[in-house]
Amino acid sequence: MGDLGSAYEASGELARAEEAYRRALALDPDFADLRLRLGTLLLRRGDAAEAEAEATQALRVQPNRQALLELQQASRKTRLGASR
Repeated sequence: MGDLGSAYEASGELARAEEAYRRALALDPDFADLRLRLGTLLLRRGDAAEAEAEATQALRVQPNRQALLELQQASRKTRLGASR
């Protein structure tokens, strides 16, 4: 499902990519790489709060992963910037 999500994302079918990522995460909620992909996609489409939630969840599994920390920080900046 993760590979399918990546293929959808690469072809610009973001809604289908999101659906595939979520289905894969329903089977394996601790798959940090998929949470990173989903969070990045969500941030790209403007859902900073949900992107931050995905990063936070993935950081429980991989606490010091730089890409996740960067996603969390970018999501917070976007979310806080939008609330001003």
